[in-house]
Amino acid sequence: MSNVFRRFVITMAVVLSTVSALPYQAEAQSWRICNRDTEEAVVAIGWHIAGSFKFASQGWWVLKGCGGCASVLALKDTSNPDIAYMYVKNKQGQAVISGTTHLCLKSSDRFLFKGNDDCGGRGGQQVGFSRTNVDLRRDYTTRLTPPDGRRGC
Repeated sequence: MSNVFRRFVITMAVVLSTVSALPYQAEAQSWRICNRDTEEAVVAIGWHIAGSFKFASQGWWVLKGCGGCASVLALKDTSNPDIAYMYVKNKQGQAVISGTTHLCLKSSDRFLFKGNDDCGGRGGQQVGFSRTNVDLRRDYTTRLTPPDGRRGC
């Protein structure tokens, strides 16, 4: 083997081992919710299930005041990358953000409902979620702000 070829092989081995040692980073195609209120926020979300016409809903993410964040939905999980649904309550359990799209949730326990049928029979209740415009083709963040005009973070 020639010296030039040998150096090439060694260089490629070093490059490949360096590349394979880099940490894996997922594609930045998800919905992230961050809390810019001083009070804790408790969040549930809803979305259109990929490959179906059904809804899914999931919760709860507890977001600390002044910067608590959570990644809540990936592009691959939804059939509509432009619309999601959100229900937010404060730590006292009072709705802070709600809406007119009724999805299943459990008021206190963590949950994941796939499909919106027989919500009560599966231990949930129908609650109005707020329709939220998102863009899951890129990394998208929704920032929660104080609902009553208070100064946020």
